Amino acid sequence: MGGRLVCSVDGGDGPSLSSADRTGEHSTAVSRTPVRWVRPVLRLSSSVNGSAVRTALSERQPPARLTARTPYGCTWRALREGDAVAVEAGATSTQLMTRHQEVRTTMRRVLKAAGVALAAAACLTAAVPAASAATPVPRLAAAGAPPAPLANTFGGLGVVSFSAALLASVPDPDRSPAGANDFSCKPSAAHPYPVVLVHGTFENAFDNWSALAPLLKNRGYCVFALNYGEVKPHALLKATGPVPASAAQLAAYVDKVRAATGAKKVDLVGHSQGGGLMPQWYLRFDGGAAKVHQLVGINPSSHGTTAIGTIHLLDAVLDVAGHAGKPFGLDSPAAKDQTIGSPVLQQLYAKGDTERGVTYTNIVTRTDIVVTPYTNQFLTAGPGASVHNILLQNVCPLDLSGHLGNPYDPNVYQLVLNALDPAHSKPVRCALMPIPV
Repeated sequence: MGGRLVCSVDGGDGPSLSSADRTGEHSTAVSRTPVRWVRPVLRLSSSVNGSAVRTALSERQPPARLTARTPYGCTWRALREGDAVAVEAGATSTQLMTRHQEVRTTMRRVLKAAGVALAAAACLTAAVPAASAATPVPRLAAAGAPPAPLANTFGGLGVVSFSAALLASVPDPDRSPAGANDFSCKPSAAHPYPVVLVHGTFENAFDNWSALAPLLKNRGYCVFALNYGEVKPHALLKATGPVPASAAQLAAYVDKVRAATGAKKVDLVGHSQGGGLMPQWYLRFDGGAAKVHQLVGINPSSHGTTAIGTIHLLDAVLDVAGHAGKPFGLDSPAAKDQTIGSPVLQQLYAKGDTERGVTYTNIVTRTDIVVTPYTNQFLTAGPGASVHNILLQNVCPLDLSGHLGNPYDPNVYQLVLNALDPAHSKPVRCALMPIPV
C-alpha cells in the first residue's frame, strides 16, 4: 500500500512532512509518492534546509515526521483538495520558493487591482458634474412626451462604480438615487409590485443603488429606496444599528410605500444585510410576509458570516472603533448581529429559512470575502415558499466581481430583472468583470 506525503501545520517554524497510510514498505512508498504542497498562509518564518528533505527522500527514510525548513520560510496549512498545488516528491527549496513567489505575485495583482479600482473611482467621481449633488432643475417637455430615460451616472464597473457613488454621497449621505422615491408613482399592470431597495451594512441608499434604481425606473417600475439603521443622524455609513430595530424601520417604510401606491404587496431587492437577515427578520417577526411578494438578495448575509475566519477579530476592532467613533456613526451592533452563531441569527432561523407565500431569490458570488462561506447565503425553502439560489459564476464564469461590486454588475442587473419579471426573463449577456472585490 503506497503512502502519501502531505504538508501539515507544525508547532515549529516551518512545515513538516508526515507519512500517511504507513505499512511495512515504508521506504518504497515514500520514494514513489508525490508530495502535495498546499499554498502558504498568514506568516513567514525562518530559514530551512531544503537538502534535508532531499536527503531523507533519497535515502528512503520513513520517519513519522520530517521537519523541513526552506531558505525563504513559510507556514503551510491543508486546504480543500481543489486548492492544493502538487509538486514532485523531490521538490527542492528552489522549487518551493517558486511556488511561494507565485502566491506573492497573485496577492500583488489583487492588491493592485483594488488600488486601480479606488483610483478609477476617484477619477470617475471627479467627472460627475458638481450639479448632481444639487436639486435638479426640471426641464419643460412637450405635452404627452415620454419622460427622458434616467442615466446611470456611475456605470457598471463593479467596485469602481460603487466607490465612486460612495464618494459622491459624502456631501449628502441621505440623498436618494436617481429614479427612486417618487411617491406619486402608481404601479402598472405589467409591474404591479413597487420595488423597495434595501442597502447593506456601512452603505447608504445612494451609493448602493445609483445604478439599479434608474435602471428599474426606466423599465417601468415604481422604485423606492430607504436609508435605515443609523446610530447617528445623517451618517455616511448606515445600516449599523441593531437588526431588529432596522427591520422595524423597514416595516414602517413598506407601509408608507403601500399607502402611497395603493399596492397590497411590494418586492424587496436588497444587498448584504439588506438582502439577508434584516428583511428576513421583518418577514418573520414584523408581519412582512403578508406584505411582500418577493425578496431578491444580492450577496445576502443570510446565516451570518465568518469573514474568512476573522470575524471575532473584526468584532473586537469594531468594539474599539465603535466606542471611539460613536459620535461619527461608527458604532455597529449590526455587525455583531451578522456574526455567525449570534443570538439574532439563532432566533431568526430557529424555525427554518423562509416564510409561507414569499418567493426568495439569492444572487451569490463565489468571490465574496465579506459573507463567508458564500454557501451560507443560500436558503432552503420551507412550506409554501419558493427559493431560487443562483451562483453568479454558474451563469457567467468570467464574472469575478465580489461583495461590493455586485450592485454595479451588469450581469447581476439582468438576474434581478429576471427575478422580478420571470415571465419576460432574458438570457444574461455576460460582461467580463475582472475585479474580485
